[in-house]
Amino acid sequence: MSQSMQGNTIRVTVQNIGGISDHSVSLAPGINVLAGQNATNRTSFLKALAAVQGSEEVSLKGDASNGTVELTFNGEDYCRTVRRAGDGLIFEGEVPVPEEQRGVAELFAFLFERNRAREAIRQGNDLRSVVMEPVDTTQIQQEIEKLKQRRTELESELTELRSLKRSLPSLQQRRNELSEDIDRLESAISEKQAEIEAAETTIGEGQAAKEEIKSKNKEIRSKQSDLDRVTSRIESTVNTIAQLENDLEQAQSELSGIETTSETSLPAIKSDLSELHNQVATKETMMSELQNIIQFNKDFIETETTGGNAASILSSVQNISEPRMTAERLVSDEGEITCWTCGSTTSQSQISEMVEQLQGIHEDLYGEREQLRQRLKEKQAQKETIEETKERQATLEDSIADIESQLSKHRSSLDKLERREQRLSSDISELESEVASLQQDREDRILELHQELNSLERELEETTAQQASVRDEIEAAERETDDIESIESQLAELTTQTTDLRERVERLEREAVDSFNEHMETVLNILAYENIERIWIERREANEKDGRQNRRATQFKLHVIRESEDGRAYEDSITHLSESEREVTGLIFALAGYLVHEVYETVPFMILDSLEAIDSDRIALLVDYLSDYAENIVIALLDADASVLPEQYHYVR
Repeated sequence: MSQSMQGNTIRVTVQNIGGISDHSVSLAPGINVLAGQNATNRTSFLKALAAVQGSEEVSLKGDASNGTVELTFNGEDYCRTVRRAGDGLIFEGEVPVPEEQRGVAELFAFLFERNRAREAIRQGNDLRSVVMEPVDTTQIQQEIEKLKQRRTELESELTELRSLKRSLPSLQQRRNELSEDIDRLESAISEKQAEIEAAETTIGEGQAAKEEIKSKNKEIRSKQSDLDRVTSRIESTVNTIAQLENDLEQAQSELSGIETTSETSLPAIKSDLSELHNQVATKETMMSELQNIIQFNKDFIETETTGGNAASILSSVQNISEPRMTAERLVSDEGEITCWTCGSTTSQSQISEMVEQLQGIHEDLYGEREQLRQRLKEKQAQKETIEETKERQATLEDSIADIESQLSKHRSSLDKLERREQRLSSDISELESEVASLQQDREDRILELHQELNSLERELEETTAQQASVRDEIEAAERETDDIESIESQLAELTTQTTDLRERVERLEREAVDSFNEHMETVLNILAYENIERIWIERREANEKDGRQNRRATQFKLHVIRESEDGRAYEDSITHLSESEREVTGLIFALAGYLVHEVYETVPFMILDSLEAIDSDRIALLVDYLSDYAENIVIALLDADASVLPEQYHYVR
């Protein structure tokens, strides 16, 4: 190892993890190759390296109650401890990968044999759900709904302001007309006062009578103004009560239309959700255990058929009743096989038939699990509907109580105003009677002139008040309409944000598909697999069941294109690919997720394990290709496979 590499040494110390008691390994920046034979704890070391980066897919040594993984990297020290707690494990300590990125690392950086991205290719699972799992689509939809609600509010406000702006010319015209009316009334009042003075001088009325009539006329005008204000308030209060009664009727109608939810239904649904989660977990455990049994029997038959070492396979299975049984005892000279579970003699065809039956059971379990998942989804939707209904009920009940309180206050106010209106009307009538009595002895012309003057003065007061009101409306409108440009800018920003959110999921989907297709095409050319023209993913829209309804959903369809001997291209199934071709496809699918979700930004090491299905030369080419995208790679290989890799890699034996 060069001096510069020694200065950047990465140290990993493992205690009581997997099959490792206590071991320390030095790694180097770049590509690290763990070379050796089987059963040398290479996978245990890789699991430990994943654990110190945040993974919880690790096991303790069988005789240990706790374990530790320490990592020195980029001048920082990290330590992850694992301890038993009942049937589970508890993880503690500092790791370099943020908690929200650890699930992404499990999917696209820690590429063990059972990695979900690799298994999705092997088993033909839903590829889109794997790639999009790190994206919280529910939260994105909630953000979109919030933006839509805010947009609706702003659009309503903008509509009002634009209507207000359109009304400004008519308000300004009304203000000018009122100014002209005031000038006209003031001139008419001056003329009327002069006319009264001239008439009184001619008639020669006494000063005392004139002063009393003026006083009462002034009082009449004052009370008439009060009466006008009270009448206006009554009209406004009546309109407010009508609006509140309408709001109350609507709220009560909506409340009566909401189905009353039993208080016990929500806990029952939550209990059902918990039970369904447990049933799904049980089905998945049964499927995993059954798959192990199926795979073991397949390997067992293949080993017996090819003359391999059956004993080495049996010794890898736990709880074998006779672990010392040799391959010679399992296979007789006549080609019969001794069952590894019960010791009875059987044939390969019988075991193959049993494997097919087990595969049928596995498919049934898969179907049952999917049904349980569908029920789980429906129960979750039911729970959310009940919670939203209860929340809306509470909101409506609070609104009804508030409206009823306001109605009570406004009705009480209306009653007081109506009584005051009656008193003012009565007072005005009395004053007018008194003025009429005082004026009985005056000339008809004087009485007429004063009445005309009172009418003009009252009209002037009303016109002046109207002018002030219109002026206030204009000023308020001019202030408020200044916000139009700001609201339009906010609406444009909301549109951009909503579009970005809606396109985020689609953009990630397209990037994932494009990344896979591009890298898959390049890798197929590099590895030179015969008879494979192209392997690519098609992103398409299709109908899916969502409860009782159909909805449009995005799907990833994997296509395998082969070339026949006569040069024609035809589509084949992923199941017809060789194990090597499937494994390479799974690794490139994981690489697409690794790049799209920018896993390299937060996860220090990409981990590669279980590549035995790929031949040595292609492993070397594939590792070289991956090194262009992952800064640090740690890979476990058999000695034969490692021997063809470049010498400049860092080897741990």
